[in-house]
Amino acid sequence: MTRDTSLQKYLTMLGVPRGGKGTINYVLGQMVGGNFGSPTYRSILGKNGLEPLRGRQLAIFPDAKGVPKNILSEFCGMLKAIVGEDALPIDAKYERVVTEQLKLKVILQLNELLAIPDNSAALEARQLFLRFTNSFVGKEDTQLKAALSKEFSGIANLFLEGLRRLHRNKGVFTQPQSSKELARLVRREAVPLRTFVEEECVVDPACAIVTGELYAAYQAWAKGNDEDELRPTQFGKELFAVCRTLERSQNVGDRKVAPRKFVEDVPKRPYYYLGIRLK
Repeated sequence: MTRDTSLQKYLTMLGVPRGGKGTINYVLGQMVGGNFGSPTYRSILGKNGLEPLRGRQLAIFPDAKGVPKNILSEFCGMLKAIVGEDALPIDAKYERVVTEQLKLKVILQLNELLAIPDNSAALEARQLFLRFTNSFVGKEDTQLKAALSKEFSGIANLFLEGLRRLHRNKGVFTQPQSSKELARLVRREAVPLRTFVEEECVVDPACAIVTGELYAAYQAWAKGNDEDELRPTQFGKELFAVCRTLERSQNVGDRKVAPRKFVEDVPKRPYYYLGIRLK
């Protein structure tokens, strides 16, 4: 209801069909006077995809079922730019390209868990969840919207009290335990390699490990957790995205190197990942 994005997050509403997500979106749309957009994951990436969101207060994305991974990967970059309040080039039809911030809130409305591929974890701290577990299929209240429309002034007052509480809490949103569990699941689904690093490794600038040994440990972990295995080159690429302080070198300097456990036949001067070790 405000243009304030200083505490910017984005909301993921996840749950069963006919669980209440659409009703909440209806109320939110009314609270901003209909000043919202409903782009898709594909449309926002198009040449004029951002133009319909100029001046809007809210963007509500539909379910992402069937959206290919490459589109989600591109959408990830766009979502980071919007919630990070970056200035974006906006190409409007029959007008010159302008660069501006989109001062809007973002909601993803999902029936199934969506893992947006984000190796950098930049979105993780900005994502909030609401989980819907009760379906009203076959027992819908067809008069619900009409009943809610009579309560808009009271709902607006509740929203404003929530905003005041948010500021009293210094910008920290209150999240139920179910939301925290969803965040953990999304993190694992989106970037399994980050989970491997968290569970099996220590990021330590004083240590090093043979590249092949770390990859072999990852292979064992992926097999044990029923995860799709990355190829060695992709593993290295994603590892540097997950752990940005790492280096790859044949010179370990004065770093401590653990005894080799996974790799038998290695060259006399193997390559090492510098700044990480197995637990």
